Amino acid sequence: MSKEDNLLLKLIIESLNKLEEASKEIKEDINNINITMAKNTNSLEEHMRRSEAAEEALEILKNEMKPVKSFYDGFVFIGKILALLAILATIVGVVFESLSLLMGKV
Repeated sequence: MSKEDNLLLKLIIESLNKLEEASKEIKEDINNINITMAKNTNSLEEHMRRSEAAEEALEILKNEMKPVKSFYDGFVFIGKILALLAILATIVGVVFESLSLLMGKV
């Protein structure tokens, strides 16, 4: 083998070694990606489970609050009626007071 052939063979071997090293790094990166994906999948599954549980709890809470809301709505309605009666009573009082003042002056 000539000196040039040896040099060429050496360059080819070095290139193959670099390719092998790069291949190992790529495999390592792929393994790390797979590990990360597995962790993310587990995390996502846990998040989905907790979200579902929170939605169920919220629905239960809404159902339990319906009587309270009904009571509150009734209370508001009664308050509006009382306010209306107070306004009407004030108007009637003003009318009677005005009439009595007018009757007294006539």
